[in-house]
Amino acid sequence: MNPIPDMLDNEPDFSPVGTGMACLMILVQTLFLLLLMPLVLVFGLPYLLLRIVVSRPPNIPSSKTVRRYLTKAVFAHEEVLISMRIRLFLNMLLFLSICPLFAFAWFLDDILFYGYRSVSIIKPLFFITGSRSGSTQLSQYLEENPQIVSHPFLLQSFPYIWLWKLLPKLLGRWMSEDKVYKIVAGAIRPEFLERKEMHPFKPETYEVVFSVSQLVNLSFAMGPKMFAEGYGWGRPTPENIHFWQEDLVENIEAVGKKLLYFSGPNADGSSKTLLIKGHFLGSASVLEKRFPDAHFLTVLRHPAKRIRSIINFFRVAPEVCSNGAIPWSWLVHYGKTVEVEYCLYEKEWYEAHPDNSTVIRFRDYVADLEQTLKTIYERCLPHVDSEGFIHQTHVQRKRTEYSVDRSYEQLHMDEKVLLEPLKDYISWVEQTDS
Repeated sequence: MNPIPDMLDNEPDFSPVGTGMACLMILVQTLFLLLLMPLVLVFGLPYLLLRIVVSRPPNIPSSKTVRRYLTKAVFAHEEVLISMRIRLFLNMLLFLSICPLFAFAWFLDDILFYGYRSVSIIKPLFFITGSRSGSTQLSQYLEENPQIVSHPFLLQSFPYIWLWKLLPKLLGRWMSEDKVYKIVAGAIRPEFLERKEMHPFKPETYEVVFSVSQLVNLSFAMGPKMFAEGYGWGRPTPENIHFWQEDLVENIEAVGKKLLYFSGPNADGSSKTLLIKGHFLGSASVLEKRFPDAHFLTVLRHPAKRIRSIINFFRVAPEVCSNGAIPWSWLVHYGKTVEVEYCLYEKEWYEAHPDNSTVIRFRDYVADLEQTLKTIYERCLPHVDSEGFIHQTHVQRKRTEYSVDRSYEQLHMDEKVLLEPLKDYISWVEQTDS
């Protein structure tokens, strides 16, 4: 088979940096690492001593994760250039050198706002869907309800109550929320923003935001196998089970308690409801055991459209160490393996949990938003007052004419072969009863 063309007519050029710029980046990374050494000594050594008596904060990677990703950076896929492996390795060292600062920022919450630890997460809603299924916008409809607490992108990225309390004063003095959004948007590819809003004060995909603090985002540049492992959000494998069933779950519980503590109770004194949105189906079984009163929600979209969408979406994802973009061949491998397996596991998991889960069809969500929201409140959130929060019309967004939007034919993929193992899943998606 002929290789997939890296760029078609009218597509943006996502070529990685050349050898000269790569060498310059390595030099700059090395200099920064040397400059950070005093910081490492000042904060790193006390942190290591403190770890003798306290547990690791859930906002920094475990030693197991660090060892794995440092090793994989060196022994990456054969397609990964030596210069990229060096950049990845140095990037990890730079990140790890400032991790003690993040740890002490977390410990400051434990001192100043110790009460958050005793907060109870009651009847949480875990909104776990396949990628590119419309879940982000639907979660934003739900989180408008003041009785529901979700995870704004900025707050999840910096999960410190003391900082959240300072934020309104800092923004009020120096900049508005719109200016913050423009700063965030200005640092991201416009092609990515065509498909993802990335608003700093609205909830985003939980495990993707969390993955940055766990070095997982660097798998974008480590080869097809590591990329599929890092974002294999279906049934856990021995390689990624630590991330999905330990690190992510611990972070969800801790940050969830902080969000509830920070927002306070409802006007009548009752606890607010935590809403966590993402694609973390690999964590669902552990979350169910930890929160027996939790409800799980998904939106089912036809895999033909969804898988093609995620392949194009990842192609325009932000760069990692100036890698340009994830190669098309890696993305095709990802679609054929991770996304197909996710569909199979999604059907298995949700059909096995009829009493504590709700399934929404994407076509119904698009055609009748009002009824979709009524169904969600009735089944998933019966304890939450929906008055005034049942939208009848969708927020208008551009959903066509993307800068990168390849067909299966342009990806050299046989759609019929791709969907062959998903016949039962497609029947489930297309059935008329919920």
